[in-house]
Amino acid sequence: GGGASCTDIICPMYPSPEELLALTSLAQQNKKNTQLGRRWPAGYAQEVRPVLMCEYAHAMNNSLGNFDAYWDVIRANKHLQGGFIWDWVDQGLKGKTDKGVEFWGYGGDFGEAVHDGTWLINGLVWPDRTFHPTAYQVKKTQQPVHVVIAWHGPAKTLSSSSKTQIKAAVTIRNRYGFRSLEGMGWRWKLEVDGELKEESGKEAMPIKLPPGKELCCGVEFSLAGKDLAGGKEAMLTIQVVLIKTETWASAGHEVAWEQSVVPLEVDPVVEVPASSTGGSGGEGPELRVSVRG
Repeated sequence: GGGASCTDIICPMYPSPEELLALTSLAQQNKKNTQLGRRWPAGYAQEVRPVLMCEYAHAMNNSLGNFDAYWDVIRANKHLQGGFIWDWVDQGLKGKTDKGVEFWGYGGDFGEAVHDGTWLINGLVWPDRTFHPTAYQVKKTQQPVHVVIAWHGPAKTLSSSSKTQIKAAVTIRNRYGFRSLEGMGWRWKLEVDGELKEESGKEAMPIKLPPGKELCCGVEFSLAGKDLAGGKEAMLTIQVVLIKTETWASAGHEVAWEQSVVPLEVDPVVEVPASSTGGSGGEGPELRVSVRG
């Protein structure tokens, strides 16, 4: 999109992140277009106009893999206003197989000869409004609270018999333009291979943060080498949740989250059995050698 100086905003359809970024320049917005079906003369606008994608991130099948790339560009440029995902809901109808199994039907499933196939099955949610994986991607990318986890010190390697204290700095930023984070709180949990090891508590710690501001908090816990034996992985998760019920969600609803792998490994131990040094045919004591590193 671009070029047409009679418009107050620029509304491209399905640009790449790179093309979207290019539209933040006046020269690109005023550029002449000779593409067949989309021809327009060079523009004469004197200032950069807002850019709002009329369609992007076509949510069909296994899609939205580069959704983060769009929002990295959008958040870094004040003239980019976001866009409209195509689209919200799968437009399917409930059907049944000959064996009575229910499914969501679309073009061609009802005996019609002329149809558009799967082209109405391109939403973020199923017809009954349950989420596709793409909906979770959109929620994560567009979450209104930005969370960053930074670990203190370099990665550590422990022996299986040792223990260490781990510290992390957690930065929470309010991405809202007008509302504070009052009524929300944050909490953390530590998991090892998906099993809960430690947590801050069920009650979230309140956040009173004005729009555009951030605060830094600390998380501290201990881990032993035996906790990570066998190549197990420790993961820290930060959650921002509603403390009280809002008109749009109940208390406890997760507004934002972030995860980071704990930078801690266990020194591998390999036990090598050695042959006995006893006499011929004797049953001497078994010798085992442990090799670390």
